[in-house]
Amino acid sequence: MAGPATLRPPSPCAPRWRKMLAAAVLLTAAGCSGVADTPSSPPSTQPPPAPTGTSVPAFDRGRFAAIIPLPGASSMAVAERKVWVLGASGTVARIDPVTNAVIGEPQRVPADAETIAVTQGALWVARVAPGDLGAAGNDAVTRIDLATGRRVATIKVRRGPLDIAATPGAVWVPNADAGGDSVARIDPRTNRLVGRPVKTGASPQSLAVGAGRCGWPTTTPPP
Repeated sequence: MAGPATLRPPSPCAPRWRKMLAAAVLLTAAGCSGVADTPSSPPSTQPPPAPTGTSVPAFDRGRFAAIIPLPGASSMAVAERKVWVLGASGTVARIDPVTNAVIGEPQRVPADAETIAVTQGALWVARVAPGDLGAAGNDAVTRIDLATGRRVATIKVRRGPLDIAATPGAVWVPNADAGGDSVARIDPRTNRLVGRPVKTGASPQSLAVGAGRCGWPTTTPPP
């Protein structure tokens, strides 16, 4: 496990436009669009019009390739050629990155869903029970079969799973309660916790798993 980075917990009072703007496809220096650039279709330099009822600061709009309103959007995952967005009222929407349009019906998830991950036809939902993170709670990870929409398994985890990272061979879940300092592993073949939790810095808030079989947690520095 790589050494932890530090991250200051986000402010609960996000600007109003951030809550209304559910998802935006950003134009990076290398370009970003659903189709390849060709001499007959040069990349546009004009920002798209904002949908009705959506407020976007002018200094940001020049980098947006699309603006897709999704009420209450929070966690996102990119997998299986789709963008998955956790929205309001316990739903997950799918966005086609070629058309930048929401497709299909929303997938229902538990109302206490905190964050999501997608891999190999499964939607993994980390759930945080209401209340103080320093107190015990019925926090869990739920696996949903995307083909049927059926809940396949619910795995109880330690308090405060504020993020989740899924790979074909493992699903990783941090615990960020008042004394949390570890990342647990779920085996997707058995839908059970396996092995010993990996110790991290205090209160791991976010997690990514990538190159070189490394995990990258962010933690909160002591006061």
